[in-house]
Amino acid sequence: MAGAVAIRPDAFYPGNLLFLARHYALGQDVPVAIGFLASWLACLFAASRSPLSGRPSQSVPILPNALLAFGLLAMVLGCWWLRETILFDFDLSRDEQMARFDAAILAGGQLFAPAPSDWQTFHDALNTLFILPVPGHGAWVSNYLPGNAALLALGSVLLPAALVAPLLTGIAGLSLWSITARLWPESAATRSVVLLLFAGSAQVWLTATTTFAMSAHLACNGVWLALFLRDRPWAHAMAMVTALLATGLHQPLFHPLFAGPVLLTTLLQKRYRLFGAYTLAYGAIGLFWLAWPGWVAGLAASSAAGAGPAITAGEPVTFFERLDSILRVPHPTSLWIEAANALRFVSWQHVLALPLAILGSCVAWRRREALPIALATGILALFLVMTLLLPLQGHGYGYRYAHGLIPSLCLLGGYGWNWLEGRKAAPPRAIVLASLASLCILLPVRVVMAQQFLAPLAALDRKVAQAGSDIVVVEDEGLLFGDNLVINRSDLSNRPVRLLASKLSPRDITRLCNDHRIAFVDARQMTEARALYGHAALPSPGEHMASLVETARLHCKL
Repeated sequence: MAGAVAIRPDAFYPGNLLFLARHYALGQDVPVAIGFLASWLACLFAASRSPLSGRPSQSVPILPNALLAFGLLAMVLGCWWLRETILFDFDLSRDEQMARFDAAILAGGQLFAPAPSDWQTFHDALNTLFILPVPGHGAWVSNYLPGNAALLALGSVLLPAALVAPLLTGIAGLSLWSITARLWPESAATRSVVLLLFAGSAQVWLTATTTFAMSAHLACNGVWLALFLRDRPWAHAMAMVTALLATGLHQPLFHPLFAGPVLLTTLLQKRYRLFGAYTLAYGAIGLFWLAWPGWVAGLAASSAAGAGPAITAGEPVTFFERLDSILRVPHPTSLWIEAANALRFVSWQHVLALPLAILGSCVAWRRREALPIALATGILALFLVMTLLLPLQGHGYGYRYAHGLIPSLCLLGGYGWNWLEGRKAAPPRAIVLASLASLCILLPVRVVMAQQFLAPLAALDRKVAQAGSDIVVVEDEGLLFGDNLVINRSDLSNRPVRLLASKLSPRDITRLCNDHRIAFVDARQMTEARALYGHAALPSPGEHMASLVETARLHCKL
């Protein structure tokens, strides 16, 4: 909390994301974290008055298999319902929008989509953020790896698109169920607690209402670990196939940070052949996905009319170029941001997830248990790497960069509970009450926070969509993250076509209005959305937007 409060505007991290990190921390996470601290102190006080250790064995919460299955199904359907009815079925961030953008391209049987030639002059105004640079602007595709979009495209063939991420979350829960049966076959209570920690995570629920790649990471990591622990040749082969998908979901770093420490346990077991097989597999997987962006850019360039060189000078295409563009020397602000990320991660989990996980980690370290140490190492490695590379996550529910490691956190909590159970000190009343608080109090609070944050932005998006014209020009500089309002289909068949005002000139407006009806959405219509970010209403559009509107008034039929 202290680190989050210490975040201040800093030239080292220019832009809107630093503001958003502080906004989330102070407006959402610090109040919840204070509640967490109060509940933990209450537990310590109760324990000091009535120690559990040495008591006769108490009844423990055991969830029957049928109830576990029903709970996971209810979770899947609940996440779907939240997306459709409470959260406006709305993709807020550019990351989410790009997943749907690519999914539509892949669903059409293409790796990239030809850009309509008559719009190439206005390419930048169509919003090129996270678009792979292709010479001549002759093709469209995002610069993310295609795994998440492929899952979305494939799932949308059989299911409503909004059900794909909840279903992946359900698969993650089933994987955890399988893992706990292998780790603690004699303790139904431990297995139940791990599933309660998973179901009590507001981050799991609300991230499943988005099209971020993180629900896919959650599922792939769970499936991978379940296969790895089966320890059969066919299971290891399937784990390698899962790794191929997991590494290519959107960025290649996240899955290896989870899997790498686990694979090192094979060295401790002196299983050198198995470690070598995985090393070769991950080497091939890494080379494949690292080559993907450059290959797709070259393929798109060669298919476009009048294609030039495969890569536009000055624009990063390959993973290493993008890595070089974001890698920075550590800075004090990086530490405050990562403190806010840790606060966000913890405060979006089950109330007892952190205490049990810390206990499980300490017990594992004392006993030198390889698997839980590897799981804890993966979490620490993720935070260290993100501090160096990309502390600012932008929009998201909880700390989404660590979303794929929630199974690790829940399993570490299981190790902690199992140790308490062995000492006859496991507190069943505490886990039941904490689970009820997580699901019946914290989850609704987080849903309300998400709904209140999305409402003005979703309303503004509807205003843009209902402009009643062929083209709508959006004053993107009138709102933080205003460029998120400008998203189009790859074939530009949507109406209205959305354009960034900051990338247009008055001459462009004159050319556009020869064949199109144009509408404008300026800062005056963004009052509620601006208030969301703490900005006052504006009585008039900015100077540049005003010049575009005046040009249209003189030369166009509005």
